[in-house]
Amino acid sequence: MGAGASTCAEFAKLYQRNPGEYEYVYFHWAQGFMSAFNELASKESRRNLDGMNASEEMRYLRNYCSEHPLDEYYKAVVHLYAGLPRFYPTSANQK
Repeated sequence: MGAGASTCAEFAKLYQRNPGEYEYVYFHWAQGFMSAFNELASKESRRNLDGMNASEEMRYLRNYCSEHPLDEYYKAVVHLYAGLPRFYPTSANQK
């Protein structure tokens, strides 16, 4: 459900209509999805969600969707997540 269930083509169509509004909606969905995914991941497979700045992440998602219009948007987010650097907890930030 939500933005992640839309296809990349649907995202692209909405983005063309109103980039600021729709990228905001989709990107915030992506951030929540990656945060939840990270929380559920084993400590060894967690990603550094600050490993790329937001504008780079948005550009990555737009490019992925442009190249894979039939994929659901969540797949673009999963690919982005997988490309982020691993998170290596220190004693100060370890759960």
